[in-house]
Amino acid sequence: MGTGIEIEKPLTEWAHTHFGADARVEGLKRLSGGASQETWAFDVAAPGERHALILRRAPGGVAVARSSEAVSLATEAALLVATTKSGVRVPEVLHVSPPGSELGEAFVMRRVV
Repeated sequence: MGTGIEIEKPLTEWAHTHFGADARVEGLKRLSGGASQETWAFDVAAPGERHALILRRAPGGVAVARSSEAVSLATEAALLVATTKSGVRVPEVLHVSPPGSELGEAFVMRRVV
């Protein structure tokens, strides 16, 4: 099971790249539910702006064997992007992290508040 400590550093590095060098990850919290994936809520605070975000992540960042019906997190993110393009309102996907990266197999999307 992933810990906030192990993902805070790569999330902060991503926030610096996406929102600027002064961006900070705040309020990182694992959400309950989600039997097969980790779901984390967090905010990115950057000068003059605040972003409510969600991280969907494979357990411990490591992809596990899937049944033939399951989709990868990258596929889940691509489906959200495609759904947005068809006019359905879904959270915007901001980043897809590949397996083997420091964050692990995951994606970051906006949080609907």
